[in-house]
Amino acid sequence: MTKSKFGLIILVLGAVAVSCNKDYKDLSADSSLTANNEVLSESYSIDVEDLSAVAVLSDPNAGGRAESGLMDDRFGCATITRATGTEPFTGTITVDFGDAGCKDRKGNTRKGKMVISYKGKRYLPGSTCVTRLVNYSVNDVKIEGTRTISSDASSTDNKPVFKVKLDSGKTTWPDGTFATHEFLHVRTWFRTSNPSEDSWQVLGSGRGVSRRGTNYEMWIRQNTPLIYKKSCESVGVFIAVSGVKVVKKDGKEITIDYGNGVCNNLVTVTFNGVSKVIEITKKGG
Repeated sequence: MTKSKFGLIILVLGAVAVSCNKDYKDLSADSSLTANNEVLSESYSIDVEDLSAVAVLSDPNAGGRAESGLMDDRFGCATITRATGTEPFTGTITVDFGDAGCKDRKGNTRKGKMVISYKGKRYLPGSTCVTRLVNYSVNDVKIEGTRTISSDASSTDNKPVFKVKLDSGKTTWPDGTFATHEFLHVRTWFRTSNPSEDSWQVLGSGRGVSRRGTNYEMWIRQNTPLIYKKSCESVGVFIAVSGVKVVKKDGKEITIDYGNGVCNNLVTVTFNGVSKVIEITKKGG
């Protein structure tokens, strides 16, 4: 083989290697972005649902304790308006964070409105709560969609169980890119004598279109539900601290492992047998 031919082969092989390496890096970046955005969208949905539950809990007309729930600092400077319905245990609660927004102690800024319509006494089986968002955003990430929360037959005061359905969900980032999603979750709220020690368990599945325009399906593994801890919020943790979620797109699965209960914003993303630990950011990368 001549020296010139040998050099040509090296150049060709080098080009192929660079091309494959580029594809791998792009794929890795896409998987990380998909995981980051899915985890972020999930955490903001959980936040909306939790705020709705606290608002209803504070309403005496819904069987709650007057104003007690709104000690939550997330409501901060928000304006709360209540309207009682014509039937017992029905009404509407409007939470207006304003155009300028309300910043909580953890540094999250909420803008816009939450309009919460409830029917039935809190936590009793059959009671429902529908939350609509009006120009609502958290940290300049716009959150849309209608969330219908219904109390499950097994629901109790100490362990409320909710079925949560999200319709027309959409998350829009500051750069204008967006993802759409819908899901059906079962959430269990483990209440304690000290609210700061409460936790949530989440199971369920959903589907949507990713920030890069790819259709995907999502499900939470039955034997590894997502667990959110209130106590972790004080150290800036806004995602689940354990559990496993699977995202399937283009016929392939991305596994998102939230960890073993330690308070942090880290998840382990696995795709094609390769795992990577990534930190979830409030604006989704």
